[in-house]
Amino acid sequence: MIRTTAGSSVQSPPWYSQRWPWLLIAAPLVAVVASVITAVLAVSGADSLVSDDYYRRGVAINAELARRAEARRLGIEVTLHRHPDRNRIELLVRGNPAVEWPPVIGIRLIDPAQARFDHRFNAAQTAPGHYEAAAGTLEARRWHVVVETTRWQVRGRWNGLGQVEIDAR
Repeated sequence: MIRTTAGSSVQSPPWYSQRWPWLLIAAPLVAVVASVITAVLAVSGADSLVSDDYYRRGVAINAELARRAEARRLGIEVTLHRHPDRNRIELLVRGNPAVEWPPVIGIRLIDPAQARFDHRFNAAQTAPGHYEAAAGTLEARRWHVVVETTRWQVRGRWNGLGQVEIDAR
């Protein structure tokens, strides 16, 4: 109850019918709701970027960099061609004439966004520098291509259709 200067009293409305208390309560309430949502996302989300075996992966990365340097030294160039009607991938590998071609070359097709779409093939030698692998059905999508042996490795990008040239830059 509020008293006026004339001596009469005016009944004040209850607190919950006024705007100011609700505005003061809203800010902490929004912070609590946001923190609960953040906690749920943190607990349910995957920690795929954090690796438990970071040292071993670091050593593997160093070995991979050494294989890429070896491919540059040998001047390795790869032409990858897909025959969709035959579901085959053909490789033509060129390089220094002193390079001995192994009987099998590995091919990895890596989806940049989702690892479940990745593929791994072993291409068998059909002639010196010529390799073939059964590819099955491949979707036309953006692929990171890795062609590798135990000695060297080259990387490139491919759309899954036709032919692509990959060199050891």
